[in-house]
Amino acid sequence: MSTAAVMDSSGLWVVGAILVALGTTFGTAVMLGAAAAVEAIGNRQRTSVIPSE
Repeated sequence: MSTAAVMDSSGLWVVGAILVALGTTFGTAVMLGAAAAVEAIGNRQRTSVIPSE
């Protein structure tokens, strides 16, 4: 059984694999940052609505 990676003598599949890994890492970081920002905004709004005693 042969795969495309075995048949690719140019080595471009390595470049593609690295780009996919970097894109996945960057995308994950962006999504985690967006989720943290939304949570921080939500917490800020929630605490400003609660009256202090």
